[in-house]
Amino acid sequence: MFESIIKKVNNFDFSNIKLAIVYGGEFEESDISRMSFFSVAKNLKEVDFAKIDAIEYTENIVNDLQKSNPNIVLNMMHGEFGEDGGLPTICEMLNIKYTHSGRLASGLGMRKDLCKLLFKANNIDVAKSITLTRSELNESNILDFLTKNNIEKSIVKPYDGGSSIGISICTTDNIDLSESLKSRSNGFLVEEFIDGDEFFVPVLLDRAIDVIQVSTAEGFYDYHNKYNAESKSRHIFPAKIPADVLEKMKNFAEIAHKVIDCKTLSRSDFIYSESTNRFVMSEINTHPGFTPKSLFPEVCNHYGVDFETLIKIIIYDGYFG
Repeated sequence: MFESIIKKVNNFDFSNIKLAIVYGGEFEESDISRMSFFSVAKNLKEVDFAKIDAIEYTENIVNDLQKSNPNIVLNMMHGEFGEDGGLPTICEMLNIKYTHSGRLASGLGMRKDLCKLLFKANNIDVAKSITLTRSELNESNILDFLTKNNIEKSIVKPYDGGSSIGISICTTDNIDLSESLKSRSNGFLVEEFIDGDEFFVPVLLDRAIDVIQVSTAEGFYDYHNKYNAESKSRHIFPAKIPADVLEKMKNFAEIAHKVIDCKTLSRSDFIYSESTNRFVMSEINTHPGFTPKSLFPEVCNHYGVDFETLIKIIIYDGYFG
């Protein structure tokens, strides 16, 4: 599937490339960013590049980038600053090339509520939902959403967050918003809860690769099930869903990637209910994780793209794309 780009990357001389990897900071998803950074640093050979500077985000990021003077920045930030378009904006200001999506696509991709509008406009199925501000996020409004839509259960999440941080599951009998209110977000997406496994579609260079399924022993695919070493969540590949559903997910992932104007890579997330044979798209991720448990590199590896090659593809496309 990716023989051509792998050949180009293998033949390219990276020894002339000064690379800066930006990661970390003091944000809600900074720990995940550090996990991704350490995985990348472990798999990239410093001897292959002119130099590799590891830059952890601080308020001095502009000066740090100017001092490094890289040919390209590998954006390993998750959530605030990196994934919301902040780092791409600074790179453009400094005339430095960078990986992943541009500032507008990144900013849009972070807003789950706005993405849903675009998905619906492009005939991609989504769950029923409303958007609430922090001041509107209360028991009365959740109950009103549930009763008006004849829904028994909802999922509440920050509309501009990731890594399953700030998630609350609410029913008509139990509305506990404490987890969501721990988030720093000022807005929240309240969605109909679809009972089923979660499915993820990595898109690389505008092509949906395949679908991977995640089944959790308990609860949903939250922060613990994603990143905790003791998690009993199972990655199922190939996904166990009907062939027509699988193809629709891949098609929707490619459409979403193009509609948001993503660059190089993205990951689209779906929920499928086997009992009703219904699936919905929940969100798009313009900066998929690269931790040891992350889904994007796992799927790529099944198609002959190992971790190091995948990172070099991302750098190569950012440099020449």
